[in-house]
Order: sequence, then structure tokens, then C-alpha cells
Amino acid sequence: MTIPLITPIVHQQRLKVVTFTLATTDFTTQMSSWTMQNNTALGTKTFTYAGNISEFRTDTDNDYSLALRFFSDWRSGGISDFLVINNRAYAAYQLDHHPDIVGEHVRWTGTCQLWAPSVGGDARITEETTVTLPVLGIPSYNRIG
Repeated sequence: MTIPLITPIVHQQRLKVVTFTLATTDFTTQMSSWTMQNNTALGTKTFTYAGNISEFRTDTDNDYSLALRFFSDWRSGGISDFLVINNRAYAAYQLDHHPDIVGEHVRWTGTCQLWAPSVGGDARITEETTVTLPVLGIPSYNRIG
């Protein structure tokens, strides 16, 4: 029997449009990079003498974070100022991915802990704020529209 070869059709999108709010403030225009990171460790594989069902993995705790890069904004209420003033506080976030593409708009929401960013850098380089915010629990993921 001959299996017909199928040429897969690649579907791809560029990361061009997102919306991002933190504690109800929209910081989308300052953001230049984001990554929702699943840092959850794989549980330890354990074996028993039970024959065909002789292995299992131990449970581990969920560990997510939101890695963000912004163009620094030290004005009152700017993202850099906001993170320093609210260091270690908890805030709601909402990130809409591909909000401009019907059928691909998805949203992550949840609560994260704010962290003051590191500050400084090389002379004459555009100042950026890079921060990784720990997420409480598992981010909520929803398909929109």
C-alpha cells in the first residue's frame, strides 16, 4: 500500500500586535518583548514492581512567570516608575495576543507579583526595563471571539 505524501501548509504570524494591562493600566505602547514562561519542573520518575504500570511521576508545583521588556519610562505613572513604587505588590494582568486577527485572538490573565527592575546600561543606548514577574498559579488562557 502506498501512503500519499501530503505537503503541510505552514501557518505563521509575526508578533506585531498585543495589548497589555497591569493593574488596569495599559502599558502596551512601551512594551517591546514578552514571554509567558512555564517554569514548572517535570516530576521525578519513580518505578515500582507492579508490572505494566510500574512507573509514575511525582507531582510538582506550578511555576509560571511573565518576562517583559519595555522602553524605560521614568515619568510619574510610567512602567519603570510603577514597578519600583509597587515593588513586591500583587497586581492583575491581562495580555491579549493577536487581538487584530480573527480566530487567533487569545488572552492570558491572572495575578503576578511586581518586581522593581534593574537600572542602568551602556552610554547612548536606548534605555530599556527588563523584568520577570512571578505569576501566581496557572495563567488563565482563553480564546476570544
